[in-house]
Amino acid sequence: MATRPAKKPSAKRTKKLTAKQNLIKSSAQQRFNTQNLTFEWQEKLFSQPKVSIQILKDAATVLQPQTYEEVIEERMVQELCGYPLCDRPPQKPTRYRISYSQRKVFDQTELASYCSDACLKKSKYYAMQLSEEAVWARDLSLPSTVHVVPLFQDFREALAQEKSRSKLKQNVKDIRYDYVQRMISNVPTATSTMKIEIVEKAAEIATLPAQGIHDAIEGYRIQTSKGSDKPTTMILKKETKTIEEAEVKTRPLDIDDPEAVLDDAMETMMMLKKMNLDKPDTVQTTEKSSSATAKADVPSLSRNDSPTMPTLSNEASVTIQIPTKEIKKPKRKNKAPEMSLFGKVWTMVDSMTTRLTRVYLSDLESTGFVNMRKLFDGETLAETDAIRGHIFSEKILETYALVRTEISVQGTLENDLVDLIKTFRFADASLVVLDPPQAYMMTLVLFKALADATLRDANWKPNFEACCRSIGQTTDVVDACVRVLKIAST
Repeated sequence: MATRPAKKPSAKRTKKLTAKQNLIKSSAQQRFNTQNLTFEWQEKLFSQPKVSIQILKDAATVLQPQTYEEVIEERMVQELCGYPLCDRPPQKPTRYRISYSQRKVFDQTELASYCSDACLKKSKYYAMQLSEEAVWARDLSLPSTVHVVPLFQDFREALAQEKSRSKLKQNVKDIRYDYVQRMISNVPTATSTMKIEIVEKAAEIATLPAQGIHDAIEGYRIQTSKGSDKPTTMILKKETKTIEEAEVKTRPLDIDDPEAVLDDAMETMMMLKKMNLDKPDTVQTTEKSSSATAKADVPSLSRNDSPTMPTLSNEASVTIQIPTKEIKKPKRKNKAPEMSLFGKVWTMVDSMTTRLTRVYLSDLESTGFVNMRKLFDGETLAETDAIRGHIFSEKILETYALVRTEISVQGTLENDLVDLIKTFRFADASLVVLDPPQAYMMTLVLFKALADATLRDANWKPNFEACCRSIGQTTDVVDACVRVLKIAST
């Protein structure tokens, strides 16, 4: 009996995915990749006893609060402190703590994952900054802005420094925008009795262009004459000037200049010819003895005589007076005396300096440290002064970045500059608006006042003198402004 040959298994045909299916597949693949990336960063944090600050800061781009809690649990299993910067073993406290003063019972289970209360606070602070957004929906190319508190730095001190740093980083445009909005809000609103009139200006009638100007080339238009096929050119007429323009452009005649007199006579003759006033008429000759009158002897003409053109050689002359407008010369404005750069800066320093400025500099010179809370105890700061102070400090810090590189200063005086500016009072908004030379010299004055009190090394002084010379000033001028800071109190 014949057997049938076995059938070969047919290969399954793969169906082509639709656009929606491809989109779902790529989205699922992206989520899978981000999940693997998150696990790799988690492994970096719990596989090592401690990590650097930069690694912990970079890990915030792919971590969420729940994934960070998993890292803490893994480190506790390995008997490591839950804060990734610390490699000490966690403590073993009791589960509950009874407070007799507050009459409460506190659960200390969470404290068992850390070596101390400080690490617990720093870890919680880091977890609070992590985003709840899904990792696959984030832009991983953006740098992390999470603030990581170092292991051996006090938690409260780190928070205070970060708060002051964030205030300085505030955009100047935002500060100015808020300031303008507050000023606009103080403007009184329009009342019902106020009338607003809209005045419309009369529209000027546009002059039509000359005929044929659309196909003209440098004022000429090509056309063919009727008698021949050769092209000819036509000169477009210029616009006729009005009488007012002619009167404005006329100038008084200089009698002592013979060429000017001759040109004026020729122009007068051509004007008479255009006005058909050059034809001879019977004129009775008159003689006057005055030198200001013109003498004219016009002979009578017969029928056969032809009219002759008047020339300069003829005794008869005709004078036409055209009224001209006297052009008033603009009066020179008396320039008001302008203050020098030193005078402007000295005046600004004198108006900004307060009693707190003098106390701040004296304490800084004597003890090297100023307690700002004690200094401003009982002092109230207006909102406008605070905004102006922010704008002024931003301008000074930008200029100090340039001055610092030129002077080659080793220490950091940015915080001292900000504290010194806080003691100023800006009664006028013009004190905040500084041009580049004023901002440069003001920065030199504030730096000199702080450098004399804080910097013990004098290597910066030669470069400082060079900076003063670059704006045309000397160190004595800067010292004069510094003395105003230390002595004056408005």
